[in-house]
Amino acid sequence: MANLITRGYEWGHRGTANQRVESLSATADSEGMASSLSAWFSLIRPAHWIKNLLLVVPVIFSHAPISAGMCIKLVVGMVVMSLAASAGYIVNDIKDATFDRLHARKRHRPIAGRLIKPQRALSVAIGMAAASLTLAAAAIGVTVAIAVAAYLVATITYSAYFKRFVGTDVAILTGLYVWRLLIGGEITATSLSPWLICLSVNLFMALALIKRIDEVSSISTPATVPSGRGYTHVHRSSLLAGTGFFAFATVITILAYLAWSNAVVLHYRDPVWLWGAAVAVCLWLLHLWRRAIDGRIGGDPVMFAAADPVSLVLICLGTAAYIQAV
Repeated sequence: MANLITRGYEWGHRGTANQRVESLSATADSEGMASSLSAWFSLIRPAHWIKNLLLVVPVIFSHAPISAGMCIKLVVGMVVMSLAASAGYIVNDIKDATFDRLHARKRHRPIAGRLIKPQRALSVAIGMAAASLTLAAAAIGVTVAIAVAAYLVATITYSAYFKRFVGTDVAILTGLYVWRLLIGGEITATSLSPWLICLSVNLFMALALIKRIDEVSSISTPATVPSGRGYTHVHRSSLLAGTGFFAFATVITILAYLAWSNAVVLHYRDPVWLWGAAVAVCLWLLHLWRRAIDGRIGGDPVMFAAADPVSLVLICLGTAAYIQAV
């Protein structure tokens, strides 16, 4: 009887232990799956898809009527560009993994942190690029698909080669933003005015230089080169001057448009409000500039602005002024 009781206790104890092991294993699997999903989510950077709202800009500034079909095409276009952009981000992280491991913030990226293997990441990038091109060709048109293909080529060559060259890198970044506008114009069958192109080039160049100022300001030692790029503290004064120039040029472009463009009278009910939009843009760029000097942007000025209260207030004020003008 004593033996039976002892065996029963042992079996019960083993059963409880096995249940604990199974429970711990299930918890570990669940946590591992959540960690893996989080890593992939971080790799494709869906928060950055907000940049594809630039596709809407051409039709807004053309003051053309917006149809339901156009809205559908714009939504599809945003999906297309989001897939293409994420493919580019993955390639960039694969290329920069060695440098990112030496960076205080970027070492936590999934590939740099060895949470995702580069081979698997590259396969996903190829799949996303293929899906982007297929969707663009099938749902919007071959011309847009070709434009997206050009965007992908430019993004990949930038990550693989051109980002190491001082000046060339910010020019390409600016071009990629402007290219989004051109794709938006193609989707909505609207042309970009010379004023809008000039404004966009100056604004995006200022933002690209602010990004570089932030990177240089945040590195630990003056001799350090951030993430495989060609910038050091030696370039700091040039970056500051360049940002000031293009920020000033952005505001001057708006003011020149107000003073000399006939479109102001044709398209705006109360154009005086556009002066308020110009002031908001000026203050916003100065705010970003100041934060970048302190190394407090955190990498991408657009993503910083999307979460920064001061930037959001200034953007809302500028938007409100523009709406009042229309």
